[in-house]
Amino acid sequence: MPNFIYFLTSLNLFIKPLKGFFENISGLINFRAKVKLTQVFYQNKKEYQPSLKNFINKIKTLKVSYVDFSYPNSNKIINIDRMIFQDKVKLIGRNGSGKSTLSKILVGLLPSDKGEIMVNDQIIELFNNEDLKEKMCYLNSELSTIKTSILEYLGINDFVHLKAIIKKYQLDLIFKDINFDIENINW
Repeated sequence: MPNFIYFLTSLNLFIKPLKGFFENISGLINFRAKVKLTQVFYQNKKEYQPSLKNFINKIKTLKVSYVDFSYPNSNKIINIDRMIFQDKVKLIGRNGSGKSTLSKILVGLLPSDKGEIMVNDQIIELFNNEDLKEKMCYLNSELSTIKTSILEYLGINDFVHLKAIIKKYQLDLIFKDINFDIENINW
């Protein structure tokens, strides 16, 4: 039994980052629907969605200049003079220091109060640019609960397919070592 608990713990460490994915996709769909409702306030749709005809499909650089942000009825929480993102970036800071808020600004989920954001050396209004938002995704680390079976969550159609995957990656040997019988689990 202790081996099974260790197995479940390690499985949870693998699956936990994926759990927020579905919540974020749902949030993105709801956000896009609400943004489309606001289009009635714009007479010229081109003002609302700038053209990206010359935009490169791959985002190579992201530059932030003099960006401020504050939530309604609160003090300024983001104040960035200059920041350049290239390749892979890791944001490190204390809880509440603005990492998630900055990430939401960078993917267009929140509008900045002032400043400019450049993608591949082009000034872009991310909050109002649906074409570019479709190329970005924000995954948070918040735990979300999904009411589904393990098979549905993993996108596996049936138990026979699951057994084939387990055998392919030799997980059956690990299960055997820990005395775990996959036949008796409600997948």
